[in-house]
Amino acid sequence: MNILKVLRRAEKEAEAKQEAATRELQAITAAIGALNGHGRKPGPRRGRRSGWKMSAAARRKISIAQKARWAKVK
Repeated sequence: MNILKVLRRAEKEAEAKQEAATRELQAITAAIGALNGHGRKPGPRRGRRSGWKMSAAARRKISIAQKARWAKVK
């Protein structure tokens, strides 16, 4: 048997094993991600709510309370 043929066959087998291992690793990574909650659809956004505005009176109360906290620190 020709040594080059044997080496090429061994190389093809190694590449096939590598591809199979890569696919298996991707499947495992996807399963871990699913268990951790990755890949799911995002829930409602956090932060400012669109269309919701604080009243002027509420903003004023917050402002007065914050100024009082700052005054305590000084």
